[in-house]
Amino acid sequence: MLDVSSLKSILESLLFISDKDATVENLARVLKVDAELIKKTLAEMQKEYETQNRGFQLRAVAGRWSFFTNGNNHNYVEQYLVKG
Repeated sequence: MLDVSSLKSILESLLFISDKDATVENLARVLKVDAELIKKTLAEMQKEYETQNRGFQLRAVAGRWSFFTNGNNHNYVEQYLVKG
């Protein structure tokens, strides 16, 4: 059984490289852990990132989990992308 810290680290790695199918069910299957544990851990990670005002956020869209830039930083991100 993975400890919570290790599970969070593994989930971060998988979400970082994932471009599809990062659903709770798929992550649980790959990691061979209960889907409820994945769901709970992702929710904890999501809250931690928001509380810490990180430059990225974790969100589920259409049942798939992904990292997104922090909405509070969109002006800076846009300037960087446009002006390089």
